[in-house]
Amino acid sequence: MKNKLKTILFFSIALIFSDIYAKPDITQIHSLQSKYLKKITDVIDKDTIVLITIDDNFVLPKAAMFNHKLHNNFITNLVRKAEKNPHYLTIVTNWYAQRKIKLVEDGWPEFIESLKEKGATVYGICVMPIALKNIEQHRLSELKQLGINFSEKINDKKVVDIKDVRGWKSMFYHGIIFTGRLNKIQPFIDLIKVTNIDPKKIVIFDNNRRDLTYMGKSMMVFNMWFYGVDYQAISKIKVKPDLNIVKFQQKQLIYQGKWYEDDVAKTMLLEKNK
Repeated sequence: MKNKLKTILFFSIALIFSDIYAKPDITQIHSLQSKYLKKITDVIDKDTIVLITIDDNFVLPKAAMFNHKLHNNFITNLVRKAEKNPHYLTIVTNWYAQRKIKLVEDGWPEFIESLKEKGATVYGICVMPIALKNIEQHRLSELKQLGINFSEKINDKKVVDIKDVRGWKSMFYHGIIFTGRLNKIQPFIDLIKVTNIDPKKIVIFDNNRRDLTYMGKSMMVFNMWFYGVDYQAISKIKVKPDLNIVKFQQKQLIYQGKWYEDDVAKTMLLEKNK
């Protein structure tokens, strides 16, 4: 216990000093075609681990309502209610089981493969808003259907339990780091300790500059070379969902436990209104 407290104290003090002195290298890009991205990928090699935040970064729910600020908090609001009411947990579970996802840019599968061909290890970071049973395999399958294949192993293991915090486990699963209750970077730091790996260089793709700065400083505390990519392609998506379709989708999910994507929902509404 004393050793654990010492580690936490050291890490906290180190981060305080890093706030003063360290300035992580972070570059903003709006596309995988950015000329600045090539400068970053040129330094990626076999000593590099690339971490890519998955949701609301390079992957989005397919339905148009989740690309619009007036409606994209629909599931977030259900999650808040699910924390106190099991009925809403069932609704959230149904949505995750039935919804489709899409890539923000089509070139992601090829880009990830190109990094792996350079010798890099590429992992995804999955931040789930709530604990759902057996969600790991489902999320993995979703991504594989889009052609996304991360580096599946760490120390020849495809599954590694990282840390259990109040019944919600962070874990490494076939190349995806599920964060559980922890922030985006802490599970990776813990994974380094659990597996005893010694990464030399870290590159992280995320669209939250504040998170990238914190992650960068965390890596620099452990004397790792860090580069952050502030990936803002999502800001280029301009979609105005049909309000009638949005209301229909929400109503069907809440009252019937069924989620319908835009095209199906539109067809059902047309049939209903004949």
